[in-house]
Parts: sequence; structure tokens; C-alpha cells
Amino acid sequence: MDWTMHGALGCAAARVESVSTSDVNEYAIVDVGGMQQILVEGRYYTCNSLGVEAGTKIKFERVLAVKREGGLNVGKPYVEGATVEATVLEEFRGPKTIVYKMAPKKHTRKKTGHRQELTKFLVNSIDM
Repeated sequence: MDWTMHGALGCAAARVESVSTSDVNEYAIVDVGGMQQILVEGRYYTCNSLGVEAGTKIKFERVLAVKREGGLNVGKPYVEGATVEATVLEEFRGPKTIVYKMAPKKHTRKKTGHRQELTKFLVNSIDM
């Protein structure tokens, strides 16, 4: 797992799951839940909440690139006719992030937490 910084000031950390694309024959780069992910058929992934129930079949049409045996197809901005079909496995909440603010010498302390709503889905097929 890699940690990367993103955001306007680079102060929010997000976990990025890396996929080695050298051992995989077929994959798609898709815009899912506001982030770009490399999706491989038969694997499951986690993204920001999509707001659908478990067991629902979903179709991602914002495919940025598709790699197959024939080569790599890159869209401008999306690949026409390419879709990725997936099944939602569960909706859950991620681990708690603690936010602690304090003003020195003022006896002001504020402790809050945040749990991100997430969706886990299984990629069924990558179609062109």
C-alpha cells in the first residue's frame, strides 16, 4: 500500500491501492466515485460511497483507458463504447480518523472524528 497526498494544500492523506499492470493482460482505468482506479476483472475494490444497495449491478461508462491483448486504447477523454460492469458487495464505513485541534496557552481543545462512507464492489467484466 502507498500513501499519497492530495488536495489543494496537500494536507489530506488517502490510501491508494497499487495494481501491478505488468502481470495483468487486461485492465481498465475508470473514473469511480471521484477518483481514477485501475480495475481488473475478477477483483474487488473500494471507493467512495456510490449510494447503492448491496447486490446491485452497476455499469461504469467513464472509462479513460482499456488495455487488452491488442494494445492500449486511450480515450479523449473517455473510450467510446467501453464499459465496466460490477456488482456492489457492501456499503460500509472506513476507519475512524481523529482530528485534534488545540490552541496553545489558551486551554482550547477540540477532538472530533470522521468515518468515510465507502462502497466495495466486484468487477464482473470489461467490455469494449
